[in-house]
Amino acid sequence: MLTEIEQLNLSDTQFTDADIVRLNELGELRILILSHTNVSNDSLDEIVRFRKLEFLNLTGTRVTPNRIAELRETMKPCVVLYDVEKSPIEKQR
Repeated sequence: MLTEIEQLNLSDTQFTDADIVRLNELGELRILILSHTNVSNDSLDEIVRFRKLEFLNLTGTRVTPNRIAELRETMKPCVVLYDVEKSPIEKQR
C-alpha cells in the first residue's frame, strides 16, 4: 500500500510546494529526497509533520539557509542534507 512507503526520491523532478500536501498520507516515510526540486521555505511546515523522517535531502532547493538551521533543530535527530552551492547544471540556468 502507498501509505506504507518508507523511502521516496523525487530529486530532479518538477515537484513544488503545492505538491507537498500530496505526501501527507505517507506516515511511515523515513527517507525523503527532494534535491533539485522547486521546494521552498513554504513547504517546511508540512515537512516537519513527517515525524518518522530519518533523512531529508533539500540540496539544490529554494529553501534558505536560515530555515535549514531551524529545520535541523526542529526535526532532530533527522539528518537534513543541504548544500547552498549550485550544481554545474543549475549554474547554466
